[in-house]
Amino acid sequence: MPPALSLLARQATSNVCTTPLCHAIGNEFAQYVNLNVDPCSDFFEYSCGAWVTSDEIETENDAADVYAINARHSLQNIISFLNGTFEELTEIIKTDDAGVHTQDKAEIDKKIS
Repeated sequence: MPPALSLLARQATSNVCTTPLCHAIGNEFAQYVNLNVDPCSDFFEYSCGAWVTSDEIETENDAADVYAINARHSLQNIISFLNGTFEELTEIIKTDDAGVHTQDKAEIDKKIS
């Protein structure tokens, strides 16, 4: 090896972290690398390909799916409220809570509309 390259190689290796924590972090990153892909062809697939198909990302998607399901359910409820009659709406939102006077408010709303 030429002297200049030898000097650069020594300097590069002297900056490499060899602590147990660095090894643990390196191992964690290594488990997500897809070694079946050429990094020059598809760097994202090479560096993250195994992570994208891992259980970890599926768990994150499950949380997003729960949010999407709740949002879709809420939207369906709103659409059914808008398509229904006033009487159907008051039946749906009826409560036994003494602090909420839906029947009184329904009578007032009927007079206004």
